[in-house]
Amino acid sequence: MQKPTIAVVALVAGLTGSGPVHSSAPPAAPNGIEFPQGYQDWRVIGVSHRTDNNTLRIILGNDIAIEAADRNPAALIGVQKWTDRERVLSDAELRTIWAACLSPNDVAELSIAPGTTSALRLAAVTLQRGGEICGIHASEIDRAGRLWILPGERTKNHRSHVVPLSDTALSILDDAFALAMGRRSSEWRGYAFPSPRDKRKPVTRRALSRAMQRMCKATGIEDATPHDFRRTGSTNLTGERIGIPRFIVSRILNQISDTGGAATVTGVYDRNAYLTDKRRALDAWAALLTEIIDGRKGGSNVVQFG
Repeated sequence: MQKPTIAVVALVAGLTGSGPVHSSAPPAAPNGIEFPQGYQDWRVIGVSHRTDNNTLRIILGNDIAIEAADRNPAALIGVQKWTDRERVLSDAELRTIWAACLSPNDVAELSIAPGTTSALRLAAVTLQRGGEICGIHASEIDRAGRLWILPGERTKNHRSHVVPLSDTALSILDDAFALAMGRRSSEWRGYAFPSPRDKRKPVTRRALSRAMQRMCKATGIEDATPHDFRRTGSTNLTGERIGIPRFIVSRILNQISDTGGAATVTGVYDRNAYLTDKRRALDAWAALLTEIIDGRKGGSNVVQFG
């Protein structure tokens, strides 16, 4: 009995040119995935264009798949069950990661570039997304105002985002730009974390994730990613250790809304950056993180609002 089959084949199409797209015999199957037998006789179900890597994706199907798609296009599509990630780093894990970032040579079987370790520490302090951390450029920093101003084209929600910089964050950036520029200067230039292959480009988010994986493997920390810094920081911010309102934390994380309903509508019109509240919160988080790293208990970091 013939099985219903749908296949997705990505073909590099050279879409930057003009005129029709011509294809030749298919290349060797990528990534070790073999093309299904007889796929040349299948028919096209759909085509999509990916602008990020300039490719066409052609969806092919055998006769049974074509018939099923005609009756109900969703018949052969499985529904993925989404499970929210709940990983929050412990104080001990934060201490271990920070120490490994400062002295990677002291950790057996760990090799990480100094710029990458600074990027991980900046992610932990500012609680911003990995891709935004990797691409930080001198033109985005208002050093006198102690602000990191992200343009909309660099953020996930395509909205400009202003991040107040704590003393700890500025110190990390000082070291990062000094390393990137080859000298310490009050005038930062270029990317804070340039690619080792081409300093005109930033290091990739994937490189940051791989570095975190190597660090966790070498230090015995299980199942931790750079994105977990955001969850860990926000959990501490809204908890009893600091006590920041959840709304302010959502602004720090550059989430459009975490409450829905009327708050979502209001967010369309409200362009208040809440800089004062965000600065107080991130300064409090930097202070708590310093206490955690130093292994000491300081005074209350609870921030009063109102």
